[in-house]
Order: sequence, then structure tokens, then C-alpha cells
Amino acid sequence: MNGRLAFLSVLCIAGFTVCMLHATPPSGWLWSVLAVAAVWAEVAAARVPGAGRVTVAFAPLLALAMTPGGGPALAALVATFSLVLRGALGGHPDPPVRALETLQDLASHLVPIALVSVWPQPLALVALLSVLTYMMCSSLLSELLAAELPDGMAVRFRKIQVPDLVLPRLACCCVGLAAGHWSASQPATLLLLLPMLGLIRHAAGQVLQLEEQDQHNNLVRRLDQSRSALVQASEQQQQLQKALHQSHDEFRVLETASRAMLRVSTRRASAEEIVRLCASLVPCQSVAVFGAQPGNWDTWSASTPHGERIGNASLMGLEEAVVEKVRERGAPQWGTQPTSEQRVFPDETEAVALPLGGTAVLYVGRVGQPFSELERRYLGQAMSLGALGFEVATQLEKLDRALQQQTWLSEQARQSADALNALLHQSLGFLDKFDPAVLTERLEAATAAIFPHDSLEVNLSGTHPLQACRMVAQTRTPLLLEDVATTPFPPHRPGQRSLLCVPIAHPELPRVGIIVLGANAPGFYGRSHQNLLSLLANVAAVAWKNAELTVETQGAQAQLIQSSKMAAVGQLAAGVAHELNTPLASIRLNLEMGVRLAGSRPEQVAPRLEKAMEMVARSQEIVGKLLYYSREATKGQRVTDLNNLMRDTVELIGKPLTAEGVTLECHEFAGSAHAMVNQNEIQQVLFNLLLNAKDAVRGLAEERRRLVVRVFAEGDQTGVRVQDRGHGIKPADGERIFEPFYTTKAVGSGTGLGLSISSEIATAHGGSLSFTSAEGQGTEFCLALPRVEAPPPAS
Repeated sequence: MNGRLAFLSVLCIAGFTVCMLHATPPSGWLWSVLAVAAVWAEVAAARVPGAGRVTVAFAPLLALAMTPGGGPALAALVATFSLVLRGALGGHPDPPVRALETLQDLASHLVPIALVSVWPQPLALVALLSVLTYMMCSSLLSELLAAELPDGMAVRFRKIQVPDLVLPRLACCCVGLAAGHWSASQPATLLLLLPMLGLIRHAAGQVLQLEEQDQHNNLVRRLDQSRSALVQASEQQQQLQKALHQSHDEFRVLETASRAMLRVSTRRASAEEIVRLCASLVPCQSVAVFGAQPGNWDTWSASTPHGERIGNASLMGLEEAVVEKVRERGAPQWGTQPTSEQRVFPDETEAVALPLGGTAVLYVGRVGQPFSELERRYLGQAMSLGALGFEVATQLEKLDRALQQQTWLSEQARQSADALNALLHQSLGFLDKFDPAVLTERLEAATAAIFPHDSLEVNLSGTHPLQACRMVAQTRTPLLLEDVATTPFPPHRPGQRSLLCVPIAHPELPRVGIIVLGANAPGFYGRSHQNLLSLLANVAAVAWKNAELTVETQGAQAQLIQSSKMAAVGQLAAGVAHELNTPLASIRLNLEMGVRLAGSRPEQVAPRLEKAMEMVARSQEIVGKLLYYSREATKGQRVTDLNNLMRDTVELIGKPLTAEGVTLECHEFAGSAHAMVNQNEIQQVLFNLLLNAKDAVRGLAEERRRLVVRVFAEGDQTGVRVQDRGHGIKPADGERIFEPFYTTKAVGSGTGLGLSISSEIATAHGGSLSFTSAEGQGTEFCLALPRVEAPPPAS
């Protein structure tokens, strides 16, 4: 609005300014007539609703501008005065629109008048340009005015103002040109021209009124048509609203049923929901859900006064045709049914049967009015919903059964795992027992801890007085009696009813052991008890066989150790013989001298005999140590000072080593070096280490034929180290040096058992036997044993 007002204001000021530049004093009386005519035309302009004003003021203004007695300046003043006066007397009620309307008309008048003042000659061309300028400015500026009017008024203004006022405006311009042309020569013509202006104004007003009336009539017709369409739309809306209410009710019922279907977890619950849904959707007498098997009248759910007939349908031979057709064809069935006492629902003439998947059949029946299409549609929706509910419920029941089975299996697995864990835990108590009496005791304790019982017996003797146990031992198969009273076998103990007996059998054992469980209650033991007890019996059989093998192995090992000792004695034989020859020769010499001196010098016989006795004692000591070493080792262990043990061993083996050119260097430990050992076995280890060291330095230079034996004690360990300066041990040989029968010596020079037996003896004493070696420089073997406190001195 503000932009348009400014534009029109600038346009009016420019036109007015141009006109004032060519101002001349008025002369004569013609200008006054034309000025009064212009003011009268503006004041008397007719207002057409929605089309502004119909005015012919431009004709006298144009004449006044072209009259020599008037001029453009006077025409501009008259136009401004008349338009302001018109706006003040009867303008638009909205002041901004009124100002816009006044400025629009003023600009339409001043621009062509200014053109006359700027370009006065030739008159015909100036007149034509003025008329065209007025027509163009009036049309264009009318569009500006229409843009500020309300929407409806603006449309009407455009329809009326622009096309329908062209001819009146053109006529008005022609009159103005004629008046301006003739006013100077024939002033009287003004008296004729002024009425023409009135006629033109009236004719334009009539045209606009007729157009307005025509538009009004069209508007009334369109209004009537709109009212008729509104009535039809209202009726359709009522019908749609009614259908919407029905659909809403149907949706609400189905939604409630759907939620109810989602909550159920069994097919029977689904059937109950379907029955309630159908009873709420359509008026009916009976609703029932039957199985899908032909002739099967087992009812999932029903709401009917014929419940007793449904329950006795199979016995009474009743049938229902629509239900049987659905079972045969799998498609919905409905129609009028004849009344008959042979029907399940004898008086229900209208019946509908619908399949619920392949699981069940839905029946809905009533007396009288047939089911409408809408009711059938409702029931069809109930059928779809029910089929889905039955399918979901079926899957849920399957899942529930699977879950129950999984839970049961999980519980069984847990119980089995617990039982196996208990069996494993209890088995550890007898697997390492090699005494049959201890094995029986521990096996009985393990069985008692795992299995509930009123009586328990473990028998490894191979014989049993109970008939059932003898049969189990003979067949080597378990026997489970849930109730002994119903069998020919006697109970394990008087009054007992349950008996479980399993064999302890191993294919390589000649005897069969027995585990017997008895209980006072019948059915106390089941298949799981039998399987678990059989597993325990198999483990016990393995332990029994291991005990037998251990006894045999220990005997063979003792024999092997003794053989190893005798082999070492064989290697010592030459040295021991030389050791014994010296005292024996001394004994012989002293005895011979004693015989010679007995007659001549008897006082010298006694010293000779004493010397012979010393040599005898020394020989006995040598033979005693050799016998102690060579005899079979006992199982006893006692606290032993390893320093003493080393001295005894060196005294026995030292001379034979020295005889072969080997130097033996011994170092005792200054403090306590006590260990709990079997002296004979540990001495055997030292013998083996010293003999191997002797063989390692054989044939070497004299300075390398030196062995070092050192007793040590470090922390909680004590032991003996044997070091040589021989060839050393190759890495490939070091990986297998403790294997039985592995030797690097020449064939016939060694058995390959010395180090293997020595390692086993060290391990049996809770210690270890290890070595360090550098090829070409020598080897050191270390026998490490658990260190113990020295015993208190004997009082």
C-alpha cells in the first residue's frame, strides 16, 4: 500500500508540475463553464459496487486544457480540486483505499493533460496521444487499485472496470476533443455537448449495473447449485458417518478380540475368545468350535442351549451338514437348514460354518432371519482372526511343550552332571589304592556318598551267597529289581523291596566283583541309578586292574633294580677282589709266621694273630658292605646323613676306580645334609652315577681322569653332585638319556637301565635327577632330595 501511494503521488506531482510550467491567465467565460462541468462530473460520478466510480470528468478537463482561454494548468487545478472534493464527499470507507483511488484518478487525468502542455501541436496527434494515454493510465492504475481491494471485490473490479468501461471512456474522450476543438469558434456547442456527457455517464452506469445484475444472477444460480450440492453432500456425509460408526464398532470389537487372541496361549482359550467374539458381532442362538476331524464332535468351546446334544452327538448318531461340508471342502458354508431331530442343532434354520485353518470348524446358528452380507462379512473377519489365533496358539503350545521338554532335559543333564561330578570326585579316593582291602573300603565309601541306600555291600572276592549277585557275576550284566517281592530272588536284607546289583568286571581279571544296593521302598532305584552305578563299577574295575598291574610292576621293577645292582657288582668284582686280596694275603702271611714262631719264639705269635684278626675284620667289613648293597632293597626309609652315605659308597667303589687309574675327589657338606631315604636305593643311584662317570673318562689323559663328588644343601633341598671331565653328552642323546634301555655305550658294555632306574628312585623319594653337560668338557649329574632336620643324638 505505501509503495503504491508513493508511486501515484510522485506521478501526480510530476504531472501537476509539468502543467504548472505552462500556466497562462484564464480569459473569457468558456473556461468557467468547462471547470464547472468537470467539477460537476466528478461530484456526480456514480459508484458501482466493486468497480469504483463511473465519471465523465475527463472530457471537460481535456477540453479545458485545449481551450485557449483555459490551458493545462487550469485543467490540472480543476482536476485536483474536483477529485479531492469527490473523495471528501463520498470516497471509499477505508481511508488508505480512498487515498489510493483519488491518486489513481488524479494521475489518470494529469498525465494526458501534461502531455497536451508539453506537445501542443499538431492538435489531432496531440488529441490522439492524450486519449490513448488516458485509456492506458486508467487501465494500468485501475489494476493497482484492484490489488488493494478485498479478494472478491478486486475480482469483480477487474471484470467490470477494465473491459466494460472502454467504450464509455472512449466516447468521453471524443466529446472532450470535440468540446476543446469547437469551444473557441462555436461556444454554443458546449450546451449540446454537456448533455451528451450526462448521457454517456448514464449509459456507462447502466452498462455496469446490468453487468452487476447479471453477475448477481449468476451468483444466485451458483449459490442455489451449491446449496443443492451441500444437501447431497450432507446426505452422503450422514451415510458415511453411519457406515463409519458401524466400522468403528466393528473395529473396536475386532481390536478387543485381537488383543484377547494375543493374550491366549492355548487353542482352547482361543476357541473361547472366538465364541465370545461371534456372539458379540451377530445375533445368534449357538456358537461352537469343533475339531476338524469328520464325525468328531469334541467341542473346543461352545455357547448354545444344545450343550447336552453336542456331548452325546456321537452316541446319538447326530450330524450337522454345514460342519461336515466344511470339513470335507475346507471352504465356508452357509444357508437355510431344515429342522430335524437328527441334527446337532435341531431348530436352528440359519447356519454358517467357517474353517479355522486346518485345526477346527466354527459354527454359528440361529432361528429365523438369514444372515445378511454384513453379518457374513463380520463372521468372515472373525474366521480370519480365529484361524490366526488358532495357528498362534498351536505354535505356542508346541513351544511350551518344547520348553517343558528342554527344561526336563536340562534338569536331567544337570542331575547327570552333578552325579558324574560326584562320581569323579569320589573316584579319586580309590583310583590310586593298590591294596585290595583299601580299594574295597574306599569304593564302598564312594558308593555310599553317591547313592541313597538302606544296605550297601562291595565284594571283590569273586563269590557271593546271594543268588542275584551270583547271576550278575556269571553274566557280567547289571540287575535292577524294582520290587523283589514279585521276583523269585531273595532280598539283600530282610524286608527290603528294591535291589540294584552291578558287576565289577574287567576283561583281563579272572574274578568278578559285586556292588549291591538295597532299599526298603519298592521302585526306589531306576535306570539312571543303574547306569551311574555301572559307570562307577567300570571305574572300580579299572582301579582293580591297575592295582593288580601295580603289584606286578613293583615286583618287576624290584627285580630290575636288583638286576641293575648285580650288574654294578659285576663291574665292581675285579676291584673288590683286589681289595680283598690285600687283607687275605696279610692274614695268610701272619698265620704262616705265627706257625713258624710258635716253637722258637712264642712271644711273637700273639701280635701276628692280632694282625690277622684285623685283616679278617676288614675283609668282613668289605664283604658286609658289598652284601648290603647287593641285597634286595627294603621299603623302609629313615633319616640319613648323606655325608656318611657318600663315604660308605666311596669306600666300596674307591679302590676299583683307583685300580683303573681314576682319581676320586670327595667333598662333604659342613652342615646338616639329612634326607628321608632308603639308604640302599640312594647308594645304588650313587653307584650308577660313579660308574657312568668312570666310563666317561676312560681312555682320556691322566689330568682328565678325575671325578668330583660333592654333598650339598641349599634351602629345602640336599643331595649329591657327581662331576666328570669326559666327552660330555650330545644334545640328541640328552633328550633320551633317562629312557629305559637307551645307552650310548658299546654293545655288551651297558644295559641302558642305570639312569632310568636312578631317575625313578629319585622321583619315588620326592626328589629329582638332572644333569648339565658341555660337549667335549664334561658332565655333572645332580641328585636332589627333600631336606629334613637331623635326628636328636641318642642318649
